[in-house]
Amino acid sequence: MNPQHARFALQGFLVAAVLGTALAAGPLVGPATAGDLADLETSLRLVPKDVAFYSSSMRLKEQVEIVGESRAWARLMEMPSVKQGLDLYEEQSEDPESPAAQFQQYMQSPQMQDLVGLLKEMFAEDVFCFGDQQYSKLIRLVQEVSNTVQYGSMLAELSGESGDLGPEELQAALLLDALAGNLDAIEFPTTVVGFKIDDVKQAERNLSYLGMVVGMACSFTVPELNGAFDRTDIAGNDFLVLTLTGDMIPWEEVPMDELEEIEFEPGQAEKVIGKAKEMTLVIAVGIRDDYLLASVGPSTDCLANLGSGELLIERP
Repeated sequence: MNPQHARFALQGFLVAAVLGTALAAGPLVGPATAGDLADLETSLRLVPKDVAFYSSSMRLKEQVEIVGESRAWARLMEMPSVKQGLDLYEEQSEDPESPAAQFQQYMQSPQMQDLVGLLKEMFAEDVFCFGDQQYSKLIRLVQEVSNTVQYGSMLAELSGESGDLGPEELQAALLLDALAGNLDAIEFPTTVVGFKIDDVKQAERNLSYLGMVVGMACSFTVPELNGAFDRTDIAGNDFLVLTLTGDMIPWEEVPMDELEEIEFEPGQAEKVIGKAKEMTLVIAVGIRDDYLLASVGPSTDCLANLGSGELLIERP
């Protein structure tokens, strides 16, 4: 990467900052009707009807180009502090031993150039994210636990029900009590993030490299994850899948006797830990049609069912 390319890279970061401010202060637009949306080839045609939330950012590349060609951007680049920063970076990049020069050398590698190209493409057209209804349950659980720990300790001390427990022990006991009373709500929510891409082959190359790195890390660096990573077929598409289970945690190191001493009711700690042992967290990354998809949740069912059944786009 020569100094001119470095300047363009730094300009890219400044574009993102200006664009974020412009989008945050931009005018609100009215909601589109289902008929209008049905005519668009967007991620909305994949999203299930009963999601808790859905968000999409479209045509970001065009918006960045508009900002880059604006007068505001030109004035920003003419600011003395900006010019000084760019000149300093170019000066440092001429020293082969400097971090700037090493960064440029790293960015010149074919692998990084391929990855940078993929990243640019991922955010160019359509980026979306949605979460399932478990988020609603999780938010209610967090609110209840927060209120219990915040106000319950104060009420317990005022009423004299705190016993011999100190402030920290009392908060831990209240937290344990709240979790034990809401075991059904203790579950990982499902989150899916997608990026529309045009060069599927390029994305496949980067995913293959990612799979190799993660596979080696699981086999040699983190022996506990040996066997947790695999390539899996999901709805006819190849995905990298990492499966983490609750029984991977070294529960034998948990001081159960100390937890049992602060229980309001016998067996609360055992119930909460038993629930945690049964939980599963699955991280999956792959390509379906013209979208690079990543999901985090208790399973990959969300990926298998994308675009089928009742869809969000069909709602009024």
